[in-house]
Amino acid sequence: MTMQFEYEAVDGSGKSTRGVLSAGDRAEALSELRRQALLPLHLRESGERTGLNQREGSRESGGGKRFSKREIATFTGQLASLLRSGLPLMRALEAIAEQAVSPAMAEGIRQIIDKVNRGETLAEALETQGSFSQLYVSMVRTGELSGSLDVALERLAEMMERDRELASSVKGALTYPAVMGVVMVLSIVVLMTFVVPKFTVMFEDMGGKLPLPTRILIGVSSVFANYWWGLLPALAGGAGVLWYLGGRTHTGRLVVDALKLNLPLVGRVTREVTISRFALTLSTLLENGVNILDALDATAQITGSLRMNRALMEVSSQVRQGIALANALREKPDLFPPLVANMVATGEQSGNLAEMLGNVGRYYKKEAEGKVKVLTTLLEPCMIVLMGLVVGFVVMAILLPIFDMQSMVK
Repeated sequence: MTMQFEYEAVDGSGKSTRGVLSAGDRAEALSELRRQALLPLHLRESGERTGLNQREGSRESGGGKRFSKREIATFTGQLASLLRSGLPLMRALEAIAEQAVSPAMAEGIRQIIDKVNRGETLAEALETQGSFSQLYVSMVRTGELSGSLDVALERLAEMMERDRELASSVKGALTYPAVMGVVMVLSIVVLMTFVVPKFTVMFEDMGGKLPLPTRILIGVSSVFANYWWGLLPALAGGAGVLWYLGGRTHTGRLVVDALKLNLPLVGRVTREVTISRFALTLSTLLENGVNILDALDATAQITGSLRMNRALMEVSSQVRQGIALANALREKPDLFPPLVANMVATGEQSGNLAEMLGNVGRYYKKEAEGKVKVLTTLLEPCMIVLMGLVVGFVVMAILLPIFDMQSMVK
C-alpha cells in the first residue's frame, strides 16, 4: 500500500525545501529523500481531515506548541531518570505530564501519550510532535530497538548539557565586553547630544577660526543634537533589516556564516566550536548504535553552520559510496584540520571510532574555551583604549580653542 508523506528537507546548498512524496512506509520515504541528496528535517504521513475529525487530526499530527530547548532538556532528563528507576514508559510519561510547569508542555506530552497508546513507537510519536530533531528521534528509535531507551535518553541529556555549557561559557565570556560596548556608545551619545552643544555656543561667541578637531566635533555633535529623532529609527530599522537578512534569508545566512568562520580569532573559535559539536554528537550517536550514515545525516542538522551542514552532507554521500570517513574529511581541510582526519583514521583502523571522535570533540571544546578566554582578555583593554581615545579626542577638541584664546590674550 502506497502512502503520501509530507516532508521538509535541505539540499546540498543548505536551502530548505518542502514537498510530498509517495512511499510504502516511513523508512522507504527517508531512503528516497536521501537518494535525492536531501537531508530530512521533518517527515509525516499526509492526510486531509475535515469536519468533526479536524480537531482530532490536529492532535495526531502534533499540531500543538513546539517545546523550547529548555523544555526538551527537562523532558529528556526526567524521562531518563524515571525509566532508569524501573518505571514503565507510559507511567513515566504520565508522571512528567502531571509535573509539567507549562500547560502547553503538559498538553504536548499528553499528545505523545495518546500516540503511543494507539500503537506508535515513542520515536514516531516524538517525530510527529514536531519539536524534536532528527538526531533526537534517531537515538530514541535506536534505544527502543536495542532495549536501552534509558541509556539513549541519558546520552541525549548529557549531549544537550554539553552544548548548553559550551554556549553558556561563550556567552558569559562575551557579556562584560558587550556591556562595556553599550556603555561606551551611550556615553558618546550623551556627550554629543547634551555636553558638546553647550561648548559650541561658547565657541561661536569667541569668533575666529576653530581648530580642525573642534570643527569635526561640532559637526558630529550638531548631527546628534538636531537629527536624533531620525537617527534612532534609522539605526533601529537598519538593525532590523540586517537581522532579517542575516537570520531569515538563505543568502544572508551564508554571508553571516562565512564572516563567522573567516574573522580573525573569532573564526578559529567558531570553527573549533563547530568541530567539537560535530565530533561529540557523532560519537554519542555511534555509541548508541546508530549506523554511520544515519548518524552523519542527523549530525548535519545541529552544527549551527550552513557551510558545515553542506560539507557533512557531502561527506555522508562519499561514505555511502564506500569512501572512508577520514578520507572524506581530508578533502575539506578548510573545515576539518589534519588532526581531525588523522584521529578519525586511527579510530576507523582500531575499531574505536566513537571513542576517538569523543576525544576529538573534548579536545576542540577545551581549545575553543581557551581561545574565548584569550579573546575576552584582549577585548577588555582594547575597548578601554578605544573609549579613552574617544573621550581624549572630545577633551582635546574642547580645550584647543580655550588654549588658543589664552595665547591670544597674552
